[in-house]
Amino acid sequence: MIVWSDKAQWTIALELAVMQFMSYAICTISWRAVSQANIWASVFADAAYGSFQFFVIQKLVKHKDADTFIPWIGYTIGGVIGTVAGIYLSLWWLGK
Repeated sequence: MIVWSDKAQWTIALELAVMQFMSYAICTISWRAVSQANIWASVFADAAYGSFQFFVIQKLVKHKDADTFIPWIGYTIGGVIGTVAGIYLSLWWLGK
């Protein structure tokens, strides 16, 4: 049963949303860097993405026994918004 008023679940959801936002933004920048054959931007973005994913996985494992519906909402929304932000950031950093 989903308890919508569970503050701890919403805290986890917010943390995961922020982490996925960062992950997807970095990943999107990496894809654009690779497509432009920008080696240094690719190396930087891939190292940042790999490092950041370690902490995302750690957070998921830490809360593996908790109710996952509300955290899943944050995880998903953070990824979607992160992709959009990554596109805009990559346009600013790498150009068209």
